[in-house]
This record gives sequence, C-alpha cells and structure tokens, in this order.
Amino acid sequence: FSMSAGGTEPSGLKSFVLTGSNLLLLVLICFVYSFSAFKLDLKQTLRWTESDVGMVFLCASIGQNVAVHLGVACDRYGALVSYALTGVLKGVGLMGMWWCYSAQITSVPLYGFFLFLDAQGMSIGIIVAMKEVQRVAPSSLSGVMAAVSKFALGAGGVYSTSMYDSYLSPDVGQHFLVNGAASIGGCVLCGVLAVALAPAASGKKGGGEAEALMPLVLSRDYAAVFLGMVVTWGCSMVWNSNMASFSSAAQLTNGKEIRFTYNTAKTVLSLVVGPLCDLGSPRLWYFVTVACTVASCVVMLVSGGSQCLVAAGLAGSAFGSIATLMPIMTRELSFRSMGTLYALAKIGGMASSSAWNWVAASTSDAMTPKGQSACIGEECYRMTWLVILGTSGPILIFLLHWVATAAPKAKAA
Repeated sequence: FSMSAGGTEPSGLKSFVLTGSNLLLLVLICFVYSFSAFKLDLKQTLRWTESDVGMVFLCASIGQNVAVHLGVACDRYGALVSYALTGVLKGVGLMGMWWCYSAQITSVPLYGFFLFLDAQGMSIGIIVAMKEVQRVAPSSLSGVMAAVSKFALGAGGVYSTSMYDSYLSPDVGQHFLVNGAASIGGCVLCGVLAVALAPAASGKKGGGEAEALMPLVLSRDYAAVFLGMVVTWGCSMVWNSNMASFSSAAQLTNGKEIRFTYNTAKTVLSLVVGPLCDLGSPRLWYFVTVACTVASCVVMLVSGGSQCLVAAGLAGSAFGSIATLMPIMTRELSFRSMGTLYALAKIGGMASSSAWNWVAASTSDAMTPKGQSACIGEECYRMTWLVILGTSGPILIFLLHWVATAAPKAKAA
C-alpha cells in the first residue's frame, strides 16, 4: 500500500483528529483475529466438525488476502466510498453471522459467506485507513506513522480477542453483534470527519506512466519477498485458525494466556521492527521474521504442543513483523507498483495457509474418536508441523543465501 502522503494535507489539529480516527478504525475492524478465541464455543454450539470450522476460516482467509480489487476501488473512488464499503461489508458480514447464530442456523457455506464479507470489509478498511494516515502525516514522519498504523492493527487483535475472553464468552452471538456495531460506528466517524475536516480527501487519484511489472515479479528479490510471505503469513493464518485447538490437543489450561501472548507479541513487533529497519538492513529483519516462524513450528513439533506458549510468542512476533515489513520490502522493490506486489504476495500467503489449514483440519478430524468434539494428544497436529517445516525449510535456506549475497551490495551502496 502506498506509504507516501498525497493530495492536500490538513494541518495541526485537523491532521491529528483525522489520524486518530483512522487509527481507531484499524483497531475496530479486526474481528477475524479473534477467531481462535470463539472457535471452540462456536463449534460446540453448532455441532460442527474441525473440517467445518476450517472451511469457514478458509473463507475468511480468502477475504483477507484476495484484495487487489479493493485496492483499485480505494484508489479510484477515494476515502468516503471506501469507508462506506467497509461499513457495508463489515455490517452485513457480522450482522449476518449474528442472525444465523441467533436462529441456530448451522449452514457452513452461509457462515463462510458472511465471514468472507467481514474479511473483505477488514481488507479495504485497512487500505483506506493506512492511506489516509499517510496522506495527512508530514513526510518526515511517514515511517513512524506506518509503524503506528501497524501497531493499531495489532492492538485490534488484542482488543477483539480480549473483549470476547473477558466479557462476552461464551456468547458468540453477542461477539458478532458488538463487533458489527463497533465497525459501523468507526466507519461513520471517519466518514463524517473526512467530510467536515478534509473534503478533498475523497478525490480521485490519477495514475502515471505504466511500469513494466513482470521483470519485478520474476526478479530474485521479489521471489524472496514472495516466499517469505508464503511461510510467515501462511503459518500465521494456521495459528489464527487453530490456536485454541493446539492448546486443547496438548491438554493445556492456559489458552487465554497463549492467545494474549500471541496477540501482544504481534502488536509489539509490528511497532518495533520499523525503527529496527532504519538501524539495519530490512532484508536481515525479513529473514529473522521468517526464521521465527520456522522456529515456532519446530517448538510445537519437538514439544508435542506442550510449549505452545513459547511457540505462540515466536509466531505472534513473526506475524507482527511481516505486517510492517511487507510494505517496506515492496516499496524497496518499486514504489509505484508496491500495492500490486503486496497484494500478489498476500495471495501466496493465502495459498499456503489454505493448504496447511486443510492438513490441520483433516488430520485432527481423522484422529478424533467418535463421540468426542476435539482431538487430544501430540499426534493431532504432528503431520501439520511436518508439512509446514518441509515446505518452509528450503525457503529459509534460500532466504539466508539471499541476505548473505545482498549484504555486500548494501554496504557498497
């Protein structure tokens, strides 16, 4: 997503208010990140299998990651239309799930459709909020505001998960309703403030001369960025979908602490990694991020899930880092094409997460005894970690070579 300010920038108090409203929107639209918190309650109430839950989350993953068309819509029609589209998609998605839950409708495709709409609303909400923060920020604070935006996004996961764990559990219907109302309210607030304080903010943006995209996509540097996204984003989606099941399979009683650790690590690293990139090579921190992802899988495999808290901290740190690093890495490749490169890389993460979530759901279902709702034991997800590591290991080696061979060039520059 574009990280440069554009258009007419409001100043002083107006800039502060507009920035604050968009950061608040980023916090309020992160319902999908709380899926692991209410997953087991939803599964038990609706009497779903693990494969049913996995299919529903697959729809959310598609909604989150297939967002190229939403970026085009935001660029073409501006902030006001984007806020409206965010509110409509989030409202229909969450209120639709609330209606299904209240009426005890158990249709997996219907829940999947509504969760897909919610995730699409989250995607365009992220795009417009981050762009508006960058638009009103002074150019000297562009990097800082990118980190703050990512921090707000990570805080949204903590907010939504903690809201359910602390106040709404086990009433999943209330969770749908509260998040739907909050998302719509945030969109209305941003739209009203945009009209009142920066009426030019919704103006259309023009293009420019077309840039040859294929040489970028086929380059070694983009291959490294793309494959790193396949590993880290894909594995993060597996954690988001199955975190509660991982702790249940290991017979752990600290599920809330595991989720809190994951979301807190994600939030903190999304803020810290930006300044770290200013101190050192972004490529190095990109490699470290992927290495943390692989390490979390090794910990889960070797410990049989008993060290889920440690692994969650590693995985959450990687997820938070990748969320901030991807705009930095794609901007380094090409500022003009960074939105397209970012969106394509997210599709790679969606493909890996879909495959790995299918493995997790199918193997745990096969090992679940009849009459039980969940798989118990370290064998439940052993195959999942083996498959992820078998895919990620060669990629990590490639990224190590990429960083090592790129370092002398960076110093020479």
